Amino acid sequence: MMQMVGAFAEFERAILRERTKAGLDAARKQGRIGGRRPKLRPNQQDEIVTMVSTGTKTAADAARLFNVHPATVSRLWLKLVPGLLGCRCDALLTLHLWEVNQ
Repeated sequence: MMQMVGAFAEFERAILRERTKAGLDAARKQGRIGGRRPKLRPNQQDEIVTMVSTGTKTAADAARLFNVHPATVSRLWLKLVPGLLGCRCDALLTLHLWEVNQ
C-alpha cells in the first residue's frame, strides 16, 4: 500500500517538474527573465554614478536621495569599475573623490 502512495507521489512530482520547465521555457520565449526587478532604472543608475564620481554627493547621500541602501550604490560603483570585486568600496570611493578634487 505504501509503495503505491510513493509511486503516485513520484509521478505527481514528475508532472510538476515538467509543467514548471514548460512554463519557464514559454516565459523565456516571450523575452522574460527570472529574478528580482532592479530598484533603479538605468538613467537613475547613471545619475547616481555621476553624482558620486564628481563629488557632488557622497554615496550615502545619493542612496538616501534615491531611497536605496548604500550597498546598492556600492554595487553600481563596482559595476562601473570592473576588476575591483572584493575591494572595500567605501575606500575606493574616498580615493576616487580625493583624486577628482586634486
